[in-house]
Parts: sequence; C-alpha cells; structure tokens
Amino acid sequence: MKILGLGIPELTILQVFLIPLAFFVVGLFAANLMIKSAQEKGHHRDSTGLLWVIAIFCTPIVLGLYVAGLPDRAATTAVTPATGPAATPATPRPVSPRNEPPTPPSAPLA
Repeated sequence: MKILGLGIPELTILQVFLIPLAFFVVGLFAANLMIKSAQEKGHHRDSTGLLWVIAIFCTPIVLGLYVAGLPDRAATTAVTPATGPAATPATPRPVSPRNEPPTPPSAPLA
C-alpha cells in the first residue's frame, strides 16, 4: 500500500511511534542529568523550569552546552586549606635549567 500515492511504503508502528518515543525518553533522562549538573554547579537550585523548557523545545544537547558554560559557584564557596584564612604561601619552584638563556659557544663558528 502506498501513502498518498507518492510511492512511499507504508510506515510501521515501530517507525512512527516507538523509535521517536524512545528518543524522547532518552532525551528526558539526559536532560535530568544535565539539570542535576547545573544544580551541583550552584545554579537553578530553586526552579528548574527554564532548563526543562530548553531541554524539551531545543534539545538536551543545547541544555548540555548551556550547563557546561555555567561558572562553578559551588566550588568557590568552599573553604579549603589552600584558599582558607590560614593558607600558607606556596614555596617557589626551583629554577629549571630549561629556563636559562643558552650559553654562547666558546669557539667562533666558521
């Protein structure tokens, strides 16, 4: 049987409904992971509606790019020994011989 007489074979239920449904469900799982990542970075802790709109109407890939571009707020608020008030200055690294200028040759080149 042809669809609309265009020579296109009839599509099965698998091709029409199940494959797009599977892509949509997998996209929702991916969006959920991206939203959790945004919350771990310290953004959108109260409301995630905007992120769901981006994920559903754009794609989870666009949401992933958006989340990847967010700055990490959560890590800057933590006090670590290297950034805390009792942090000691780092010891200078020894000078590497690679950083010294090359020595001139002792004999002139011909």
